[in-house]
Parts: sequence; structure tokens; C-alpha cells
Amino acid sequence: IIEMNQRSRFAHSGVKLSDSSEYSYQDWAQRLDDNFEKCFYIPIESNHDNMYILNSSKIMRRGIYKDTFGSKNEGADYRFKPNFVVAISVAPEMFDPEHAELALELCQTHLIGKNCIGMKTLDPKDKEYNGNYINSDDSFNYKTAHGFNYHQGPEWVWPIGHYLKAKIVVKRGDIEKEKLAKEIMQVLKPHAEYIGKSPWMSIPELTNANGE
Repeated sequence: IIEMNQRSRFAHSGVKLSDSSEYSYQDWAQRLDDNFEKCFYIPIESNHDNMYILNSSKIMRRGIYKDTFGSKNEGADYRFKPNFVVAISVAPEMFDPEHAELALELCQTHLIGKNCIGMKTLDPKDKEYNGNYINSDDSFNYKTAHGFNYHQGPEWVWPIGHYLKAKIVVKRGDIEKEKLAKEIMQVLKPHAEYIGKSPWMSIPELTNANGE
């Protein structure tokens, strides 16, 4: 956007806040860089909590990045979901490399099941987790009727690509290429097997709990 504005291809030059204050896009980008970790990271050690903007009583898992910041439902901020892998893959410069690497390891441990092609959309540790998506559910169960739990556990396939790209950009220059390639192929092995067995020679949008 900054470049487009400089080339007169985008009319706006900055951000105007509700209090009428304004920031150029350069200043706004700098503020995001300066505050991202402080707002989103949940440290491993509780004695580091005062270095971040968080409510320690809401933490369900440490060493991760919050899903949101400033949610009306405060507990929702602290849910462990895979959205952060997209942010790492497209804007790795905003992340502390050590924090990002640890969060990706936790993602592999808790959100990617063995031999699964998708990534859990919510930490199984979360009380709202329900990994079985049934769109035809016509019950009165608020949490699952008509697939309401779409974002609360079913395993989406598309984030896997961002997860792998995130591993590459975080570990670049810090790990042997051959070892990293093996890690990536290990994650992709179930996809190749699934395609080989599928009469459609393709993979689905998502699967239910544990790849079912």
C-alpha cells in the first residue's frame, strides 16, 4: 500500500483513528512491528507475563500466539488455533524467531495429528473443541447444529501449506536443508497417500477428528 500510494495508485496515505488522530502507513507499520509480540505472544514462563499485554488467568497453553487481541469475549483471545501460521508465512519479520519456532513445534504436537492431512482448527485442550463436523446435523445442540463447530476443531487442509512455509522462513539458515526437506516430506506423506487412494485423485477441504 505504501508503494502504491507513492506511485499515486492508491489515494490514501495513512490511517485515521476514531479519535481523529492520523498515522502514515509507514508509522502504522512501525507500530505494528513494535507491538505485535507484546500483544500476541504468551510466554512459556509466567514470570515473564509482565512483559506482555495479557490476562494470566485466561491462559490455557503457553508458548503460543493468541488467536485475537482485544476480543469482546476475552477468553477467545487465548485459544490456540492455526491462524498464526499464516501470519508467520507472509510476515515473518514481525515475529521473534525463537518464539515462532516454539509455537510451530507446539502446533505440530497439538494441532497436527499423526498421519493426518489437515490441521485442527482448535486445541483439543480447549473446552470448546469438537473435531467432528456434520453440516447435516439438524439437532438443537448449539455447538454443533448445521456444522456450527466448523472453526472449533475439524481439521482444515489448506493451513498445512502455510505451516510448512512458516517452518522454512523461521528455520532458514539455521538448519540443514536436507533435514528440513525430510521434515516437510514427512508432513506431506499422508497427502500423497490420500491422493493415491482417492477415486477423485484429490484431497478434501477438511477431515474430522484425527483425520477421519
